[in-house]
Amino acid sequence: MEIKTGDIVRSEYGRDKQRYFYAVKAEGEFVMIADGMVRKIDDPKKKKLKHVVFIARPDTRVREKLISSELIYDAEIRKSLRQLGFCDDYDGYGKAEDN
Repeated sequence: MEIKTGDIVRSEYGRDKQRYFYAVKAEGEFVMIADGMVRKIDDPKKKKLKHVVFIARPDTRVREKLISSELIYDAEIRKSLRQLGFCDDYDGYGKAEDN
């Protein structure tokens, strides 16, 4: 399935392997991804499409904001991924995240 802005993807290669992300921007053979923890919305990771797997196209406010280029916060991304069951309560460094 084609990956579009606002989709949830899973990284299959690299240090972030098996982590879930929102596709912040998809163009050509690359996708910019952010999870609001290790990869912030201000500094998304650029990955080749062949290194990520499409997981879901959720009907969330985060997806709507990404598509319409509205201001979005890392906390919104973290909360959305957690509510959808794609994230636990730990950040990428093994520390419990504050609410």
